[in-house]
Amino acid sequence: MYWNYKVGPLDNLTLRLEYYDDQQGQRTGTKTRYSEIGFGWQHWFSPQVEIRPEIAYYRSWDAPAFNGNFNATPAIAPNRSFMWLAAMDLIWHY
Repeated sequence: MYWNYKVGPLDNLTLRLEYYDDQQGQRTGTKTRYSEIGFGWQHWFSPQVEIRPEIAYYRSWDAPAFNGNFNATPAIAPNRSFMWLAAMDLIWHY
């Protein structure tokens, strides 16, 4: 579910709510239900350049799914059921 709000001619705010059930672990590697809430901002510097910073909170409900590393030797199993994420995109349209 997305909620977008136009603040001005060059700025939008976004609230994102998501729920999905990875029944076999095929999408994420961990069989569990997930929910997420995220808040973002989109700002256009020009018709070609925009940035999209966001912050999000992810939660796994049936099993720990975060803070693991399967590429390590030995592999480290996930040991957390939540994660905070801060990210930003810089998009150059051409």
